[in-house]
Amino acid sequence: MSARLRRDFTMIEMVMVLLIVAVVMTLAAASLTGPDSGADALETHLEKLTELLQSCRTAALRTGHEQQLLYQATTREWAWPEREKRLAVPNEVMVMSRAAESGAEAGDGEIRFVFYPDGGARPAAVRLRSREAEQVLRCGALTGALETADPEAAAPTPLWEEKKW
Repeated sequence: MSARLRRDFTMIEMVMVLLIVAVVMTLAAASLTGPDSGADALETHLEKLTELLQSCRTAALRTGHEQQLLYQATTREWAWPEREKRLAVPNEVMVMSRAAESGAEAGDGEIRFVFYPDGGARPAAVRLRSREAEQVLRCGALTGALETADPEAAAPTPLWEEKKW
């Protein structure tokens, strides 16, 4: 056996090959399924947009100045100019003004949420749509309260309740 080279695989080499194959298969399966479906992306974006709107309303109350959050269709992002904050819209989500029933994406400047220092807001609504789901987000005029609704549902769901002191 000293003159001849051994051409067998050792047990350690076989285990290492199996480990490498298992890691590659795990990574491939994760990339094929993807972390978010369209419905998950819609729900996540709705939560982030709601947080941004609540921050905008709170800033209007604290600073005593009007605060605006607007959708910029050209860049597909929400912009809060006073705080230089931006929220990108995922590719799986389409943003439409409530008035746009044709299914076209909202034009620049069509969707604008405005919060006033007295706690009120300019009434506004936005429709967020993915392949699997659709949600409508509304802002009330008197209190600036946000509510979300499934377009087929009869009653909207409040996202936060006003505190009574």
